[in-house]
Amino acid sequence: MQKEKVVHADIPFPESQMEEVVRTTHPPYQYICRLESSFHNASTSGTGTLIGDRYVLTAAHNLLNDTYGKATEVRVTPGQTGGHLPFGQQMADAFFYTEEYATHPAPYPAGDGVIDYTRFIYDYAVIRLPKPFFRENPLGPYVASFRELDRKPGLIIGYPGCKPAGTMWEARHPIQANADQEELLFYRISTCPGDSGAGVLCDVNEQLRIIGVHVAGSEFLQSNFGVRINDEVYSNIRKWIS
Repeated sequence: MQKEKVVHADIPFPESQMEEVVRTTHPPYQYICRLESSFHNASTSGTGTLIGDRYVLTAAHNLLNDTYGKATEVRVTPGQTGGHLPFGQQMADAFFYTEEYATHPAPYPAGDGVIDYTRFIYDYAVIRLPKPFFRENPLGPYVASFRELDRKPGLIIGYPGCKPAGTMWEARHPIQANADQEELLFYRISTCPGDSGAGVLCDVNEQLRIIGVHVAGSEFLQSNFGVRINDEVYSNIRKWIS
């Protein structure tokens, strides 16, 4: 894969307006989690998506990055809206990411530095919780084909830091699928810092699927992007939650 240079920053686009989610106790919003990560000398916030019974899919840089190191604790809150926590909170009891990511973690926080986007292809992780939040959860990772993705409406639901703290927002825009690009998805769906780790969602065969994990944006490419759920990513996720 060619190594392009990008600016690590989330980008809002005028054609993809963020809309606040008020009914956060309804699916799929109840499965969207605000993440509060504590490091030795800092704290950050991000987004994750509940999968399986007690696991959360997110970006690995919410848990480990080259600026703050490894998180000492991660608080997970599904369906939060402002100060209202309808399903309570849990602290993560474990998290998982690839050895490749642990060796070369992604940069953080987002800024104006020019970096190589191939540093993000392993920027995905799974958080394990002590107990389930819900008995049933229809959301899960899905390996989508080029035909299933290209120009299909994509959806990102998260907790952007450019909005009032703890509020959930969503934005939509078609996915820009590339048959030659197996590792990343590109899209002009508006995001802000804090959306990192949100699932990239798409309606495939009349079912909402997680087809990627949002990680960053590129001023150079004028696009946001996420890790694509390909066969390797799917296999790792299944291994971690089994």
